[in-house]
Amino acid sequence: MSNYRRVILACEYALDREAILNILASEEDIEIVAEIPRPRDIERLILSQIKAELLILDIDMFHLDLLEILRLIRKKAPTLIVLLLTEKYNEERIVEAICAGSLGYVLKSASASELIRSVRALINGEVWIERKMMAKVISKLSLPVNNSSFSVVQGL
Repeated sequence: MSNYRRVILACEYALDREAILNILASEEDIEIVAEIPRPRDIERLILSQIKAELLILDIDMFHLDLLEILRLIRKKAPTLIVLLLTEKYNEERIVEAICAGSLGYVLKSASASELIRSVRALINGEVWIERKMMAKVISKLSLPVNNSSFSVVQGL
């Protein structure tokens, strides 16, 4: 298997990790190269320069400083793609994380096929964000435009 994708799974609860591992194990081209049960181990792993394309990061981990971890990833492992995994839809937290470098999120209530689609999307250079969330991310990243010739097209 020469064209497989390497994934790191950072998830606090063993049951959640095992479920995700079982889902992704069915995919021939995806390999879980590390499991991280504690936030402090994420930093250690990033600094160890382990080779992986994707980090699935459970943002509900106890004592996780999400924005700090994302800043560290951007600095020390800038090619590592981050997919957020969350139990609850927290718009503010998700928007902040996406603005800090994550390329998508998936709810823990998602189906196995949605998890696989989100992993594949990110690995293939896409984002995995709901349309309504994308508008909020763009508005947060956008600077005010002081140009009278600029107009917003409604309904896109």
